[in-house]
Amino acid sequence: METDNNGKILVTGCSGFVGNHLVQELIKRKYPIIGISRSTKPVITLNKKYFKHYTCDLADIKGLKEIFQKEKISSVLHIAAKVPKNFNETQPGSFDVNPQTTSNLLKLSKEFKVKKFIYSSSMSVYGTPKHIPIDENHPKEPIEDYGKSKLEGEKLCETYKEDMDIIILRYAGVFGEGKEDGAIYNFIKNAKENKPITVTGDGSQTHDFVDVKDIVQANILALELPDEKNPRIFNIGSGNEISIKFLVKKIKESLNSSSEVIYKKENIQKKRFLLDITKAKSILNYSPTPIGTSLKRLIGN
Repeated sequence: METDNNGKILVTGCSGFVGNHLVQELIKRKYPIIGISRSTKPVITLNKKYFKHYTCDLADIKGLKEIFQKEKISSVLHIAAKVPKNFNETQPGSFDVNPQTTSNLLKLSKEFKVKKFIYSSSMSVYGTPKHIPIDENHPKEPIEDYGKSKLEGEKLCETYKEDMDIIILRYAGVFGEGKEDGAIYNFIKNAKENKPITVTGDGSQTHDFVDVKDIVQANILALELPDEKNPRIFNIGSGNEISIKFLVKKIKESLNSSSEVIYKKENIQKKRFLLDITKAKSILNYSPTPIGTSLKRLIGN
């Protein structure tokens, strides 16, 4: 373990979908955690010996500074972000909060001599794929405002490379327990109720879906990675390209569902999508869960 045993790990967005899963696993491993979220009622109910929650807006740098002053923080896992309700959401300026809050955290991390900063980024930074699979050196040409905001956050992180160890994790489409939106959640929900399943396009488009448990795994592996002064970037995906049509078929079969599948004709910008996770597997020793295993667990719940 390369983290400072005397320091604490700050997790932003600890009450959110990914943050909650991450904090619960870190507590199981007896890491001392400081969690920040805007929620006054964090959903974490595990061992309080290892977890302390602060209600704070990351845009409030004064409030944030008070937390850094009170707690000896050695590592920051920056999970919190404003996310779009759908991939086509475009509201100019609505995602400006993402780089703003990242900047606040980086400034304070430098001031209080944080050793490691792990930034949650997104597949959205790549834009339309120019080749498949997409490695970390693929051109970054985000289409959506969200992707642009995450790329700006990455660039901010890289300006602090002399001050702390910077690790950037670019996630594929995350699914799992607690996420009550997105394609997989909606497909399973409707299939369980034998309701029609609506698919945008003809279903031939492919995607990379990653289990939230694998996102947790990647963050912990990054946390335990020996420090470097060079920023490191890793794609975190499933390693498998899956068509929406095949995904719906597997879900229906698993549930013995009679749901009708309705294909909604629409022009799909991204026909194929798959992240290359070779680097994460090699350096982080990252090992993703097969999607069949993840679906079986989700459907069982």
